[in-house]
Amino acid sequence: MELSSVAIEGVGLCGDSTRVGDRAFRSLVQLTLDILLKKKSDDCLANDEDIISVDNASLKQGYAGLVSLILEAVKMDSDLSTISSMLEDCKWATDRIEYFFKCFQDCKPEMEALLSRFDLFAVLLLKLTPEIRCLDSLPLRDYRKRSCGKLSYLFCIYIYIRTGSSFPHIVDVDWRLDYYIKNNQMEKVNKPMYLITLKTEESGKPQGKDVQFSCSMEQLQDLVGKLKDACKSIERAAVN
Repeated sequence: MELSSVAIEGVGLCGDSTRVGDRAFRSLVQLTLDILLKKKSDDCLANDEDIISVDNASLKQGYAGLVSLILEAVKMDSDLSTISSMLEDCKWATDRIEYFFKCFQDCKPEMEALLSRFDLFAVLLLKLTPEIRCLDSLPLRDYRKRSCGKLSYLFCIYIYIRTGSSFPHIVDVDWRLDYYIKNNQMEKVNKPMYLITLKTEESGKPQGKDVQFSCSMEQLQDLVGKLKDACKSIERAAVN
């Protein structure tokens, strides 16, 4: 079982009794599982009487770490030995490890059912863009610039579970070639830039959103190359 350094920091914080007391710890574990299972919204974290004693920064970091730990443990079908080893490295006390594992085991079947519905397109998208830059929509804004491939993968699953839907699907692409002569500082640039518009649609919404970005010729060629690699991966998966 592998977690990013950011996630490990959050998990370690949850095991620190000086930062997260015993009652706050138990509430945080249970509420995190309830949020992932869509039984509660993440607003409950700010309103829980036991958690209110934890400072906001520690709560965000600990919550993010628990989310990553739970999703990774479900994905890897981790047993008590594997989870205990991870948590012992994060300096968790034995009673906290036992409590977490009991709660995790109770919710594991439901979590597996949710993850089995995870859209393959989202996984493909993550392979093309290892860093998620849309985490501003989450309460964990502090992590939007620090997320790595592993954490991004887990957060995409988290987004999917919370929203109950996959990412919008691209249905069309518009492009325009512009030639930039000078920049805002009136310095000469003299290079072509492409303006790309992705037309999307999303289930349950009457109108999709346009996603726009600009890129140089080299960046566009790199994107096209990655898309071709993705198509080949899907073809290989279909054959197997």
